[in-house]
Amino acid sequence: MEDLAGPIQLHHAKGDPVVPVEFSELLHDQALAAGMPVSIREYRGDDHNISRHFAEAMKSTVAFYDRWLRAPVNLSAENGPRVYAGGSEVNLRAEPSTQAAIVGRMGLGENLAIIGANADRSWWQVRTGQGAAWVSAGVTVAGHTKSVPVVK
Repeated sequence: MEDLAGPIQLHHAKGDPVVPVEFSELLHDQALAAGMPVSIREYRGDDHNISRHFAEAMKSTVAFYDRWLRAPVNLSAENGPRVYAGGSEVNLRAEPSTQAAIVGRMGLGENLAIIGANADRSWWQVRTGQGAAWVSAGVTVAGHTKSVPVVK
């Protein structure tokens, strides 16, 4: 996992009768534990081909690869943990919650240093020019996060 140089996006149907979703979840967790960039999209009640959510999955895939092919980042060359907007502008919040006040935005192509995480690593605390803020891990891609401390 430490040899990855670019982000990975996983798609998996929660009802996949061919490949258990736990396989993708394990790969996702191992990549995160190694501090490597990975995101996962799960589709409830779908089959192996993600046929019920196919358009959503393809739209997400195109946006993900469009973002990373237009502005590629060699994450293995980056120093320290950083977070990148996944495919569009991302809200920065005062606290790790979608209910918290929006204190800024991170645009496509921008990245910020990660200084902390919540306990389940679903939110990253980042350093901005105005101070610390929080961004959802679900709408970003992060790299080199293995040593990021949990912030209480």
